[in-house]
Amino acid sequence: MTDREYKTALVTITATTLYTINDVPTMVRGVYVNRGSNSNRIKLFDGTSQKHEIPANSTDGNYYEIDDRYEVSLIIDPNSSTGEIMVDYDDLERS
Repeated sequence: MTDREYKTALVTITATTLYTINDVPTMVRGVYVNRGSNSNRIKLFDGTSQKHEIPANSTDGNYYEIDDRYEVSLIIDPNSSTGEIMVDYDDLERS
């Protein structure tokens, strides 16, 4: 088994903009908080289904390990939050 090489997406979160990180099946390793979010959770979606969320009031330097497959796409919904995160992800091979 070979080690997966992850890409990193830097996302500056603004209150209402959805961010498509990857529009193909994706493996998500985790999310690092560069600049903490406000009182709302940041949501991670696989297509139109919510899979994970970053807790409200996340502080700088927190890392949230996810290690999960997103079968459709990886979309960040700020849910009226602000802040900055880095998402570690990689494309999944298509069969």
